[in-house]
Amino acid sequence: LNFRFVLEVPPQGFRGFVEEDADEDAIDPMVWDEATTLLAQGSWPKTEDPAYKYIAVASWLQDASAHLKEVTFGRLLHLIRLCTHHLCILGHRDGLLVPWHESEEHERLANAAAGQPTSVKSDEQFVETWDELKECLRYFIRISQTKEVEVSKLKLLFRTHCQKELSETVFGHTTMSKLLGDPQLGTEFHVDNSRLPGKKGGSNANGSRLAIIFTKREDELAQSPTPKSVARIKAAEKRQAKEEKKLAAWTIKAQTAFGRGVLDEEQASVLEAMEGWEWGAAAESAKSPKASDAMPSPGRQRRERKRAKRASSPRKDEAEDPAAEDEASSLEQWRQHVMQRLSKEFARTQGSERRARLRHWQRMYHPDKNPGRVHEVMPIFRWVQACWDKEFRSAEQAASTASSSSTAPNE
Repeated sequence: LNFRFVLEVPPQGFRGFVEEDADEDAIDPMVWDEATTLLAQGSWPKTEDPAYKYIAVASWLQDASAHLKEVTFGRLLHLIRLCTHHLCILGHRDGLLVPWHESEEHERLANAAAGQPTSVKSDEQFVETWDELKECLRYFIRISQTKEVEVSKLKLLFRTHCQKELSETVFGHTTMSKLLGDPQLGTEFHVDNSRLPGKKGGSNANGSRLAIIFTKREDELAQSPTPKSVARIKAAEKRQAKEEKKLAAWTIKAQTAFGRGVLDEEQASVLEAMEGWEWGAAAESAKSPKASDAMPSPGRQRRERKRAKRASSPRKDEAEDPAAEDEASSLEQWRQHVMQRLSKEFARTQGSERRARLRHWQRMYHPDKNPGRVHEVMPIFRWVQACWDKEFRSAEQAASTASSSSTAPNE
C-alpha cells in the first residue's frame, strides 16, 4: 500500500530489533525447540499467495502454542527465515513452505546424489551424458547469431530443439551454475558474467544475463556435428510432412468418390466413424440420388473450365490439367492440416516458450530454408509470421511508441 507507521514510543516489553544476520543462538532455546518441533510437523494451512508464506506459518505458530503467542511476530518471522535459508528444517514446494523432507530442495539433493532427473515426467526424455550435453551446447552456440547462449534460456532450447529436458541432478548438481562450472564440461565453454547487474561493461537491455561462450576457434565450432537428437527430430518432421501430403491426397480421392456416388454405404460409414472426418463439399453433391443429373460431374466441370481457359488464353502453359488440379487440392489440404496442427500446438504453450516456438517455425518454414518448396511452405510461413506480429510485434511497437513519446521534448 506504499505507506508506513512510525511509533514515537516503543511498545511495552520491546527488546530491540532482530538483526538480519543473527543466527539461532540469538533466539531463546525454549522458543527455538518448541518452534522447530511444530515446524517439522508441517500441519499449517496453505496460503493461496506465496508472498504471504512466512506470515501464514508465523500466524499458525502463535495459534498452535501459548508460549509462542508471547513471542513477537517479527522474531517468529526471523526464526522461520533461519529455518528456510540456513538450516534444513523448512523448504519449498510449489512456491510454499513445507517441512524439509517434503521440499523440492530435499528432492533435488537426493536425486543429485543418485544421478536421477528432477521434475521430468515418465514419458519425457532427458539429457543423460556429458557428451550429449556438450554436443548440444556447441549446436546452440553455432546457430545463435551472437555466438552465445543465455543460461536462462538453456532448458527451453533443449526442450524446443532436442525435445529433451535438461536436469542438473542427472549430473550430480542442484543448480545450473554448479553444473556449468563442473570441470567435466571441459575448457571449450566459458560462462560470461560480465553483464550481470553491478558488473562493469553491462550492456544488455534487460540488465541480467549469463552467457555461455565457445572459447575455441570459430572454424572448429562450424565443423561441430549436429546433435543426433536434433537430426532425428528434423528427419521425423520431414517424414511427417510427407505422410501428411499422402493423407491429404487420399482424403481428396475419398471425398471425390463419395461425391460421385462411387462409395457404398459400408465404406462411407467406416470413413464417417473416423474422428474429425468431414465430407466437405462432397456431402452437398451426394444429398440427392439424382445430383449427377442436376449438376455436372467434377470431371466434366474440369473439362469445361479447361476449354473456357483455353479459349481465353491460347498459351499451353496456362491450360488446366486434372492431375495438376488434384495435386494442388492435395497440397492446399496439407497446408491447412499443418497450420491446424501448429495452431493447436501453439495454443498449448505459455510464456517465453511461445516466442521460442514461433522462432523455430519461422526458421523451419522460411522459403530460404526450403529450396524447391517455396510454393509449398510460403502460406505456412506467412501464417507463422502473422502469429508473430499479433503476439509480439504490436507489443514491441507500443513499447517503442511509449518510449519515444516519453523522451520527446516538451514544446
